[in-house]
Amino acid sequence: MKKKSFSSSHITKQLSTGNAQLLRQALPWGLICVLCVFYWYVAASEPDTAGGWQDDGIYITTARSLAQGTGYRHIENPGSPYQTKYPILYPAILSVALRFFPGYPLAPALFLSVALTAAVFVVASLVFMRRVLGMSRAVVLATAALAAFSPSIVSLARFILTDFPYACLSVLALLCIDGRYASARSDSCKRIWLIVGALLVAAAMHTRSFGITLAAAVIIRLMLRRRWTDAVLAAVVIVLCMSPWWCWQVWASYQNGALEHSVLLTPDLAYSAFAPNSIIQSLRTVWQNIFRTFFGIAYFELALPESFFLAGMREFSWRTIGLHGLVYSLIGLLAVGFRATVKKSLKTIHIYFLLYTVFMLAWPFEPYRFIIVWTPFLLCFLVRGIEVAAARILQQPRSGSVVASAAAILLAAFFVHGALRNIGSRTESFYRLGQTAIVLKEDQAAADYLRRMTKDDDVIASALPARLFLQTGRRGVCLWHDNDPFDLYSGPERTWQRFYVDGDSAEFQYRQIVSGLEAAYAASSVRYMLVNLKMAPHAVLRFVSGHPELFNLIWQSPESTHQVFRFTPQPDTALKSMP
Repeated sequence: MKKKSFSSSHITKQLSTGNAQLLRQALPWGLICVLCVFYWYVAASEPDTAGGWQDDGIYITTARSLAQGTGYRHIENPGSPYQTKYPILYPAILSVALRFFPGYPLAPALFLSVALTAAVFVVASLVFMRRVLGMSRAVVLATAALAAFSPSIVSLARFILTDFPYACLSVLALLCIDGRYASARSDSCKRIWLIVGALLVAAAMHTRSFGITLAAAVIIRLMLRRRWTDAVLAAVVIVLCMSPWWCWQVWASYQNGALEHSVLLTPDLAYSAFAPNSIIQSLRTVWQNIFRTFFGIAYFELALPESFFLAGMREFSWRTIGLHGLVYSLIGLLAVGFRATVKKSLKTIHIYFLLYTVFMLAWPFEPYRFIIVWTPFLLCFLVRGIEVAAARILQQPRSGSVVASAAAILLAAFFVHGALRNIGSRTESFYRLGQTAIVLKEDQAAADYLRRMTKDDDVIASALPARLFLQTGRRGVCLWHDNDPFDLYSGPERTWQRFYVDGDSAEFQYRQIVSGLEAAYAASSVRYMLVNLKMAPHAVLRFVSGHPELFNLIWQSPESTHQVFRFTPQPDTALKSMP
């Protein structure tokens, strides 16, 4: 009888262990399903937000071109040039969906790709933290609650952008390289996981050009471990996968001909405008982007109260001192958490994080959106940093966990407020990372007017030409020629107070507009200009108001947020040279 009792107890224990293990395996998939439904609800229940970033409008229009069988082209621009800037993978996937749901406004089904990749990105990051970085359950649970409802993730889930597909592929690649490859016992298993990881790295590069930092990190980590053969194998796989795209860029650029060098199209066709002309330019950009990154993390990722943040930035006061102290303290805690994970074990993700950061800081653009692909890990490093710092100060390990949990609860309150604000913005306007971008009624009124009063072949200049094309079918160009981003966003005219208040240098921008906007519009056959007063740079508005002989106001929206001008070049415009 005793033996039978022992056997029953043993069987019961085995069943209990098996059920617990099955639950642990099923939990990530369940979380993915729940988050996917949540993000999809946020995106699909919103009004017409397509093209609100211009980038997402380009992905949609180039995907529509693929779906129509006209090639990988900018059908929203005059001349329909080939796309040679953004990699093709995500538009190709969208084109399949557009074959079934070609209408506009976009069908809710098209946002499933964003929702699914966002959900996988968040959950895969949590799995990586627990299984590869060895984070405690408390840190992972706190990060899970914060990452799932991060205002930056919720906000961007409403747009068809590559941020989440890229982040998803990157984390899956890291799980293969830092997880499966590193823990495999045989060389054959290592090679299999390495190849899978390299294929995912290549897929990330086919989604976003920043993926080159991930590829470099994988190869560098293999070399540091003296896995020379594996480093060569990973490099070969990545190069073979990327070669077709690189060949396409060369061929398509040649086919575009003069369109490739049009000052109003170049920023959307190639990265040539983003190449620095000097070391001084690069150093100045890095220096200013360091501050932008710090404050971007605090404002967009950690959702600090907007009124306190903006008041501390606009003019010097006690809030300015407090805000700077708070921001630098948060960055310091994040660095402590990052160092703690490195100290435990150097992984590919650490090298990738450093390379990505350097590349982001040197890029002549505001870094806010580039940070989003690191949101779960930034939150993890912050929570871990708070835990480590509190444990050292209080000299009690358990106190560190308590303080970190309290900090996570406080952050969660900010996150809920920010997330609700984004979700609740569907009736009048929508937000881009917490900032009001478009008043929907006014924007729709402008689109209706242009659709009625313009011809099919009229070219319209606007801040969001891809969005306007989706709304009206009219082709367009950028509002002005943003061909020198280094001096525009990080020029020597900008004092430290302006690094993170305004996105550009108004005086430099105005000089550039004065010297070439009229000729650029004439060269692109621009007939009309649509101005959104919430998005148009002050320099553009200043130039328009100062040249009534070029711009004639013919319509404005009921609340005067949108204006339409007829552009009439002067007779000698064709003789003017571009700068």
